[in-house]
Amino acid sequence: MVAGLVFCAGSMGQESVPRLPARSLAAKAPFSDVLEQLAQAQHRDLLIGFEKADGVDARVTISYDAAPADEIVKAMCLQDGRYTYSMAANGRILHVFPVHPNPLLRGLLDMKLQQVDIDVHLWTDLVFTHLPDLVPPAREYLAEVYGRITSLKEQPPPLGVSSSTNLQPPRIELHLRDLTVRDLLDAFALKSLEFARMRDETVAPGVTLPASKPAGWKCELPPGDMPEQYWMQSVCKPFF
Repeated sequence: MVAGLVFCAGSMGQESVPRLPARSLAAKAPFSDVLEQLAQAQHRDLLIGFEKADGVDARVTISYDAAPADEIVKAMCLQDGRYTYSMAANGRILHVFPVHPNPLLRGLLDMKLQQVDIDVHLWTDLVFTHLPDLVPPAREYLAEVYGRITSLKEQPPPLGVSSSTNLQPPRIELHLRDLTVRDLLDAFALKSLEFARMRDETVAPGVTLPASKPAGWKCELPPGDMPEQYWMQSVCKPFF
């Protein structure tokens, strides 16, 4: 059982900016797929916050023997000009986002939150999909967006979800002020990295736990042809 792990954050961007380690990457695939490969290669050093552009991604070709992630993403953005990128102030999260964003999705990410108080037991990869449950203003906004785009005339009954485990998820406690939804997703990502490092130091050898990788985030607006609750939980996902 995992117990006694509490993540608290009162401010953001306090860590020193690390140098990005060089990584090798060779791929020829749609932009999103290559970015996911990069996230997998970098997951212990750098997390990626990805705002997906509408439409089909261009195929990009990347071949690097040793290069930092920002250099690789710069080359990718030159091949798919719909995207650009920036580094978060703490140097731990690389934001990749559209030059011309979907205004509805950008409205969610730019939403200002005066105060966020979260105290839940969740595996860190699930906290992203539960954003609407944890942040009422985000849920209200997404409900309005869903009402505008859905093609469903009636909502089907919710599906029952059953799971069984003797492992207790970690306690995630966040108390943040004056931030955006994007900032909150970044905070979730940093806590997943912190949890993974703590677990590496405390879990007995040979023990495997869920959500073993640190996770960045990916946000996109899915089609409105699915039930509302499932749609809401599909907008933001872990990205690793």
